[in-house]
Amino acid sequence: MTILTRDLDKGHASMMPDWTVAGLTSNAGLSFTTSAVNPALPDRQSHAVSQLMITEYMEAARYSANLPLQKDERYTDDPSADGHQSNNMTVRQMQQDLVDAGYSLDEYGVDGKFGDETEAALMKFQEDHGLPPTGIADQATLEKLSEVSLSREPERAERVANQSFIPETSLNGDASDIRDLIGRGESATRENPTGDYNIAYGGVKVDFTSMTIREVREWQDRYVADGSASSAAGKYQIIRKTLDGLVDSVDGIDYDTVFTPEVQDRLADELLRQRGYNRFIDGDITEMEFMENLSQEWASLPKNMGGESYYKGDGLNAAHINPTQMLATLRFVRDNGGEGATSPETTRSIFTV
Repeated sequence: MTILTRDLDKGHASMMPDWTVAGLTSNAGLSFTTSAVNPALPDRQSHAVSQLMITEYMEAARYSANLPLQKDERYTDDPSADGHQSNNMTVRQMQQDLVDAGYSLDEYGVDGKFGDETEAALMKFQEDHGLPPTGIADQATLEKLSEVSLSREPERAERVANQSFIPETSLNGDASDIRDLIGRGESATRENPTGDYNIAYGGVKVDFTSMTIREVREWQDRYVADGSASSAAGKYQIIRKTLDGLVDSVDGIDYDTVFTPEVQDRLADELLRQRGYNRFIDGDITEMEFMENLSQEWASLPKNMGGESYYKGDGLNAAHINPTQMLATLRFVRDNGGEGATSPETTRSIFTV
């Protein structure tokens, strides 16, 4: 059978495990649709990544391995403790289904670790659906969880669809090439090489695109309170202070606005404007000045041709985009008057830099 991308581990680019096809297929008896994703990747990575280009989802074998699931005592007191960084795909699938079914995992999200928070959410689900509240994920529990999770997908889609308003861009032209370059540095994953709208700092998957900005902000506050070094969220890794400022500065955006991909793009446009995009397009500042301005907003971008992050040395950030690639993209956008034609440089994966 084949499975959807959502059923596989979705870590941040810097945290992706070195999967092997043998390991994936032997764990659950799965077969995968193969396609050439990036011939520039090393053979081992390219082959593993190609297996993740999934074309079909079949529910029957979602939890075909390692049942029943139950709490791992290593995560009882400190789910983020060093030495316990599991990436159990079956646990991740269960956690994602819990979130999709409306049972939040606010502290640690979908992290592949079966700790106290996951157990409590599972027990609540079992209680709500007439199952023994054991906190153990047996076959009956997982079948019901899968059923409820999938049944709520139209509800979530309707919530987003009801938000027909998309704020107008504050830019002179289309900055999609630059936005994708930023996403490539800030939040790229193997399946989303130009950035993931549903990822938080540390590679934690969160369904941001069906949350209001108020819900995102509440999540960010909890995430930091629970020990995260950053509150960065979404494709452009917007931190909470910046998000509050954007709500104040962008017409038509408020805390009840759903944090959809379109809204995230428009918020990124406003940050680009604040960092001098329009002045750059109009020729009032140089590409090197604009590059440094952008590096102050997004730490994954180089501040100059030396390739260093503006925030080098802070213990959190490093530049991930090749400065030559960035300069070529900026020049292309400027020379095309911000018309949004796709630069050859922006099609390059961060994993080849």
